[in-house]
Amino acid sequence: MSMKKIAITAAIAVAAVIVATAGALAASRAITPATSKTRPAATKTVTPDPAPKTTPSPATPAPATPSPAPAAPPTAPVQSDPWAIVSEYYGDVTSGDYADAWNLLGPSMQAAQGGYASFTAGYSGTGSQNVYEVGESGDQVTYYLQSVNPDGTVQWYEGTATVWGGQVQSTDVTQIAGDPLA
Repeated sequence: MSMKKIAITAAIAVAAVIVATAGALAASRAITPATSKTRPAATKTVTPDPAPKTTPSPATPAPATPSPAPAAPPTAPVQSDPWAIVSEYYGDVTSGDYADAWNLLGPSMQAAQGGYASFTAGYSGTGSQNVYEVGESGDQVTYYLQSVNPDGTVQWYEGTATVWGGQVQSTDVTQIAGDPLA
């Protein structure tokens, strides 16, 4: 036998011993898991991706829907003085700030208007409103109201408002002839 064959045979024998020893070692660990220091097999949880969200493209116009009647913001007035509330109410009407004017009305006054949409429609052709204090006693204020209509005509009213809780709770307004301040 040549030296080359002996070296190869010896190498194969050594390799067989190493494989046998490794196998025996692995078998002994498998038999005694309580003393084994092997780590548990890693697991991987696979969660499918949620369905892709679809959003309309910006180029696609949204379907036309009728817009609802404007909603009055639920803000409470800060004034408590009856004259200040009445004056602010007519100022809001004149400036077209119907939401703030609406919020200056108490619940029974709002109900008497038939709702916010009816209230705003009632003032749609209103010009300027000028209010003049005549007197104040407790929760009541008496005033003159000058209404200058868009066509230039002027109407005068005399009114009394009861105000508490920062809101007009009731009014009694009557149209009068002529300018009471002249």
